[in-house]
Amino acid sequence: MNLEQRRYFFRVFIKKNAEIISERIHHFPGINWAKAMFSLTDYLDNKGLHGYEIEDIGSTKPSEANSFYSLLQRELDLKKESK
Repeated sequence: MNLEQRRYFFRVFIKKNAEIISERIHHFPGINWAKAMFSLTDYLDNKGLHGYEIEDIGSTKPSEANSFYSLLQRELDLKKESK
């Protein structure tokens, strides 16, 4: 069984009073989606963020992670500029 580690990407919407006040892209390594999701929620909870919504974006091989992250970040930056 191949337990290759992948990078799992998530879009996190930070909410206050049910209104989205921030959107961020996070990525975590893991051998499966559940371990990466646990790492993300643990990270957010440790930062004191409890009002959030998570959207699964997908996963890549570690060698493809930087370019995929750059693409997602560029998309997010363009979205912010258009507001």
